[in-house]
Amino acid sequence: MPTAANPDRPAASLDDRFLQLDGEIYLTGIQALVRTLRDRALLDARRNLRSASFVSGYEGSPLAGYDMEIARRQSLLTDVEIVHRPAVNEEPFLPGHPADLSHRAIPVPSV
Repeated sequence: MPTAANPDRPAASLDDRFLQLDGEIYLTGIQALVRTLRDRALLDARRNLRSASFVSGYEGSPLAGYDMEIARRQSLLTDVEIVHRPAVNEEPFLPGHPADLSHRAIPVPSV
């Protein structure tokens, strides 16, 4: 669809930052990481390589925005075999819970 300012130019979409193959795009750092997943998969396919990516993390991580951006852009990633699964931080487990590993601390040898 042409824009009012330039009838020869198609209307821009917010997804263009992930799909546009040439020209300038403007991304945040987190968006660039998400785009890198897709670009890597497209490059692999162009080279006749069958690859996939698996991304997992938890919301409390320093890159929590990365997980949220991947979840928002999931529809752009499924066709290139990128799987995102949110993880759970170990902190919510109570002491004594089977997932609590604090009681298995490695002893520090005395010197």
